[in-house]
Amino acid sequence: MQHVPYQGGAPAVQALLAGDVTMTMVDMSFADAQVVPGKLVALAVAGDRRWPKLPQVPTFTEAGRPLTLVGWVGLMAPAGTPKPILQRINAEMRKVTANPANADTLLRLGVLAGTGSTDDMTRALREGCPPWGEAVKNAGIEPE
Repeated sequence: MQHVPYQGGAPAVQALLAGDVTMTMVDMSFADAQVVPGKLVALAVAGDRRWPKLPQVPTFTEAGRPLTLVGWVGLMAPAGTPKPILQRINAEMRKVTANPANADTLLRLGVLAGTGSTDDMTRALREGCPPWGEAVKNAGIEPE
C-alpha cells in the first residue's frame, strides 16, 4: 500500500468513490452514509466494538487483525479545579449524553456517547497517551 494524504476524511471518501484510490481508512462519520446505500463496502471497524449503525461490520480484532484505535473527546478543566465542581460538570454531561436525541446526534457526527466518570477520563489519558508517544518515537518523528 502507498499512503496518499488527504486534507480530511471527506476528500478521502470522495477520492475512493471516484476511483482515485482503492481503499481508505476514515472516521465512520465520513463513511457510513456511503456504506449504507452500498456505494462503499466497510471491511472492518478499528474501535473496540462494532459501530451501531453498521452492526454487520466486524472489528479489526474480530476479523483476525488485532487493531484497536479508539478516539475520544473529553471536557477538560484547569488543574486544581475542586473535585465537587468536576463531578457536577460530569453529572450534567452524563444527563446530556443519556438523552436519546443527543446520543443520536452525536452518533451522526461519528461519536458514541460515553458516560464515563472523571476518574475514567483520567485513566484514559494516563493509559491512552503513552502508546502514541512510543509510536511517534519508534517512527523517528521529531517534534516541530
